[in-house]
Amino acid sequence: MPDTVPNTHDFAKQYDAIGWSLVAIPAGSKAPQTFSWQTNPTPSSFWESHPTHNIGLLHSKSNTVALDIDHMLNTRTIFEALNIDLDAILATAPRIVGRPERGKVLFTAPETFALSTRKISWPREDDPRLRDVVFELRAGSVQDVLPPSIHPDTGQPYTWAGVPFTDIGPIPPQLLTIWTEWDRFRPQMADLCPWKRAEEFKPPPKRRRVENRDSSVIEAYNAANPMGDVLTRVGYKQFGNRWLSPSSSSNIPGVVIFDDGRAYSHHASDPFDPAHAFDAFEVFCQYEHLGNVGGAVKAAAEALSMDSLPVGPSDEDRAMMRHGASVAATIMGRGKVSGPKTSAIPSHLLTIPGVLNDVATYSSKTSIKLQPQFDVQAALAFGSVIMGRRYITDSDNMSSLFFLNVAKTGTGKEQANKVVSRLLDHCDLDHLRGPAGYTSEGGVLSALKEAPCHIATIDEFGNYLAAAGSSGSVNMRQSISMMMEAFGRQTGTISNRGYSTAAMNDAQRKAIKIKISSPSMTVLGMTTPETFYDAIGSKDAASGLLNRFLIVESLTGYQKSRKPAMIDPPAKVIA
Repeated sequence: MPDTVPNTHDFAKQYDAIGWSLVAIPAGSKAPQTFSWQTNPTPSSFWESHPTHNIGLLHSKSNTVALDIDHMLNTRTIFEALNIDLDAILATAPRIVGRPERGKVLFTAPETFALSTRKISWPREDDPRLRDVVFELRAGSVQDVLPPSIHPDTGQPYTWAGVPFTDIGPIPPQLLTIWTEWDRFRPQMADLCPWKRAEEFKPPPKRRRVENRDSSVIEAYNAANPMGDVLTRVGYKQFGNRWLSPSSSSNIPGVVIFDDGRAYSHHASDPFDPAHAFDAFEVFCQYEHLGNVGGAVKAAAEALSMDSLPVGPSDEDRAMMRHGASVAATIMGRGKVSGPKTSAIPSHLLTIPGVLNDVATYSSKTSIKLQPQFDVQAALAFGSVIMGRRYITDSDNMSSLFFLNVAKTGTGKEQANKVVSRLLDHCDLDHLRGPAGYTSEGGVLSALKEAPCHIATIDEFGNYLAAAGSSGSVNMRQSISMMMEAFGRQTGTISNRGYSTAAMNDAQRKAIKIKISSPSMTVLGMTTPETFYDAIGSKDAASGLLNRFLIVESLTGYQKSRKPAMIDPPAKVIA
């Protein structure tokens, strides 16, 4: 503790004078303990009789917001990549400092936007299963500790840096753009993590051939024109390994180029499909031929000195194709068996009562492919992990469940995972996000020891089952067994197997003992019908594994992609 206690009452009066709403916080803490502090601010006179209490700033009633920097170096890495001058922000705004290389930068809240708290975190370099917050954008019914409060960890008072708090100003435009377009910018900020493992990019096949079957105008154009050169030619500007669109009003570079030469744009003003990457020819087509594909192909062929363009079918060819189609339809129509239709699903299975129905609705609105059954699965999975270890029925059952979405590749089975992850992030519940699968019995127990309640998302679950069923995968089989045991012990305790401890000391014996009370593991699996049905057998049903899953197979075929709604999760769900 410092030798003298600062006069908190004087500070409280100054804060009150500029219209800030305050929150009383007990000494030695950063968290308010008063009931309904979010709606009932503390008068400044409180600190006259309670000088050792800390002071909190209630943002929702003070017309303020904050940039909370938890890791200065990583925040600087993100801001530099997005062409944002962090030093200018720190120098021109009031900043609360509790620890070196950290701080909260304060701004006035905008009148035209209702902002909510946002957070970006990166996996730890030494353990990717764990995550550390890089920075937060804080707004709404949250509070931040003000000077001269005493930091509970350092024992020293918080201090002011930057400009005086009385000179607080608006949010810098670029930072406000990130805040209001969070879902668009968050993926690229996550990708800036230097040690994040890059995902393999697999572009969809796209071929428009000329008469010579071994050559393609578009492929030849892409091979001859590097993406960076094409972007520069049409007005994009390079900042590091990112590019700024000429139509951007945010001045934040939002175009990234993949190793295969294709690119993706986070700019809402760009003419490219936000759900897919694009190639150099598409830039050439959009910017130099106003989207006219035929004109662009012709111009590219001329520029590449290619002899000819595709020759269309003659009238005789078209007549023969129509005749062939009618013959094929006659043959294939005989004995045709129509499969079940998704419209036969009872409507009550596509809706959920209460708040979870808001989750299902949000999933539907933000999906690229409509899959109402998987929207329900997403809502149930979210409710399962949120209520894990917190709810029990009168039949002594707890909420954690196993879910499996079965659908063809590219039909939208991944939406459930995206929705659950986005909701957990918005609710500041990253600690409930578990691993992407388990490789052994110890892996299951370690994950539960780290987070007794979590959701594990397992992609290609059919391959996971196939690996567990192979003769050489003892660890994988044991991981399945431990998952089943955890499912059945939600109201009990699970522990690891016994090992020989004869050669161990007391500390080592204690370290290998794992015991988890009321384990709450939610599993959300995704798979294609082919891999799933090839992997399972009668033993999976007999063992009780399949009985533990809510399995939904979507018979909805391939659909045209639609533009998803770029909206925040419902406030009722967050609350």
